[in-house]
Amino acid sequence: MSRPPWYILVLVKPFDSPLTANYELIDAFAIGPFSGNPAAVIMVDSSQADRVTDRDLQLIAAEFNLSETAFLWQRNVPDEWTLRWFSPTTEVNLCGHATLAAASFLSRRCPGSRWEFHTRSGCLSAVQSPDGDISLDFPETQLYPADPERVASCHWGDGLEMFVAGEDLLVVGPHRQWVADFSDDGKDLVSITQRGVIITAPGDHEYDCVSRFFAPKCGINEDPVTGSAHCALAPYWQRRLGVNHIIGYQLSPRGGIVRAAASGGRVTLSGATYLIAEGRIRL
Repeated sequence: MSRPPWYILVLVKPFDSPLTANYELIDAFAIGPFSGNPAAVIMVDSSQADRVTDRDLQLIAAEFNLSETAFLWQRNVPDEWTLRWFSPTTEVNLCGHATLAAASFLSRRCPGSRWEFHTRSGCLSAVQSPDGDISLDFPETQLYPADPERVASCHWGDGLEMFVAGEDLLVVGPHRQWVADFSDDGKDLVSITQRGVIITAPGDHEYDCVSRFFAPKCGINEDPVTGSAHCALAPYWQRRLGVNHIIGYQLSPRGGIVRAAASGGRVTLSGATYLIAEGRIRL
């Protein structure tokens, strides 16, 4: 006679929290679903915002464990929002893909075609065109020659251009394959004083440049697609190529496309977004 099956009963009890919020998981600067850079966007009711602590926001970002989790709450002025970005380990000053995802979120839930975001990096705007594309207005990142001695611990190769790009280091390689083959197996990037490292090289007939972005200090070994990096890449490649705008391809395993144009100290970023999941989260 056969034995009866064993069953294990697991009781799942939600934690007691009076605060809940809508969220969406959105792929930004994507080629299609499950490409680009995923961001969680959470809209906190403005009446509850003062009850949610910075620690709460950081714990939620760690729970999602994405490159960035964006938190939105509406201000007293229509179409103006407070926007904050958190990696799994820290709050960041500027994030392109999560801002694009936030604008995509608002386009479905708050009718309108223009939104102003109040952030750590000042006021940023997003505009949706009639065809549905969303463009972001970001500050241009100024480039300054890097001191080779500060980056000597990394085995970059000889004759490469290096720049301090805001909080990051920008390294320009000779060709696409150099970017594709780059590996930080020795974990040398942790020794860099900058927040993260952008590596880039000329593209091919389809893209003006290719890039990758690493930020292990922020809990991001490699970022899938980095909008803010293109605030440095756009002015660099526009000057070098003699063009007014660029199309950049980020060579991460997920891959993604950023269209960017630098002018007058500002950079316009645009790309496609795809809604992957939505729900409610307890705060």
